[in-house]
Amino acid sequence: MKKKNNTASTDNISTFDQIKKTEKALRHSEEKLSAILDSMPDLVLQLDTKLKILWANKATLKLNPKAVGQLCYKALPSRNIPCPDCPIIKALKTGQIEQGIVHLLSVKGVGESYWDDIGIPVKDTQGKITSIVKIARNITEKKKAEEAILKKNKELETFNKIAVGREIKMIELKKEINTMLKQAGKKPKYKIAGENEQEAKE
Repeated sequence: MKKKNNTASTDNISTFDQIKKTEKALRHSEEKLSAILDSMPDLVLQLDTKLKILWANKATLKLNPKAVGQLCYKALPSRNIPCPDCPIIKALKTGQIEQGIVHLLSVKGVGESYWDDIGIPVKDTQGKITSIVKIARNITEKKKAEEAILKKNKELETFNKIAVGREIKMIELKKEINTMLKQAGKKPKYKIAGENEQEAKE
């Protein structure tokens, strides 16, 4: 009987040690993951299915130290309703990874800005969404640069149209002057490409 008790006691200690080792490995893994996410410049958040923030990395907490526990759309953009065309809400509906550009008029610590948002559903073994990971990258400078390029392109197109129109008008005026000089028996004053070549052929 004593041998059986000793064996049972040894088994319990072995199991307890194994649990402690597993818990230690799990904590180490979680700490490592947190360190990686905290080193990212992007905002990384874990939300529940009601959009309440469960966890946030340092970049998010830098904008709002009290973000955890708040609704996503209230914690950063200070809105009363979710953001228009929110990829996170789409991901909750489709169960798929969703991405989209969100324009916010006001974000704490940033102001008016553009964000490239990604919503990643987290599911249990039954395929039910239990939470969602949000990754948001501030692309305001990139967006402003794109808009500046677009504006310059439009200005260039407008200038080209004006320049081409002006050139055509100048050619027409030169032709009229040449015609009047010919009718007066005088030599044409202006050389016009194409027209002079045609006259030479004739």
